[in-house]
Amino acid sequence: MGKINWTEEKLEKLKQMYLEGIPNKEIGEYFGIKANTVCYWVDKLNLPKRGKGKFKKIDNPFLEQTHERDYWLGYIFADGHVHRGWLQLCSINKEVVEEFNKFCNSNCTITTEDYKVQNGDTHTIYKANLYSVSITEWFMKTFNIESTKHHTLNPNIEINWDIIRGYFDGDGSAHKKGGFTINSSSKIWIDRLANFISTFNIKVKINQYLECYKLCVWSKDDLKKLIPLLYSNANFYLDYKRKRFEPFISNDNRKQDELLEPCDGNQQPSQPLTKLEGSETNS
Repeated sequence: MGKINWTEEKLEKLKQMYLEGIPNKEIGEYFGIKANTVCYWVDKLNLPKRGKGKFKKIDNPFLEQTHERDYWLGYIFADGHVHRGWLQLCSINKEVVEEFNKFCNSNCTITTEDYKVQNGDTHTIYKANLYSVSITEWFMKTFNIESTKHHTLNPNIEINWDIIRGYFDGDGSAHKKGGFTINSSSKIWIDRLANFISTFNIKVKINQYLECYKLCVWSKDDLKKLIPLLYSNANFYLDYKRKRFEPFISNDNRKQDELLEPCDGNQQPSQPLTKLEGSETNS
């Protein structure tokens, strides 16, 4: 057995075979390596352990429609990935992926990856990985989600405010003066979101930047309609974004400029997910 040049494509193939339940011996025969080398890469890639060639059965957390489920669906549509064999949700805040892991009954494997931003600083992104071929196949078929969903996102689901709030938390911005924006590379999806919001007599504008579309609501009168709807039945949300909209959901007498401080849409809070006292869900 010769030495193998482990490219990203070969490692991806190894992961797919492993997640499909193919025994390590057969994976080794495919690549011309020993089974213990397969075990090495399983550990290196932080893949879930299995016994006697099978994974433990994982209950599908997306089966029952609840406010919480729809929030996480929206978040995955915005900032998640659907791989062959597993689902992944990403955030630069650890608490976000930990909350998602709780929703998945602690069946996720949490990994990290460092990346550099424009000013040279290094940040860490956290990834919650739900490894399950059956759940992933069900997810892709049920919601019509492709693994390369960026430009084709058009989930087979009726839009509601929980989905929009999750999507907004994953790929939206709360602007200094109260503006609400969300982004997508899928024109059909951004149009669907705009049509849904417009049915509530809220004026929506769509701007295009290269291959990305931005849905915008700027008018204070429209924000007074949108924000209460966005956080209705809201057990889960990014607290720092909601605080930017306090003038539109509270009777706070302070000036809006005092409440709406500058906010980078990609910034994350120290305590991102908050539960409202006395709120109800369908769960």
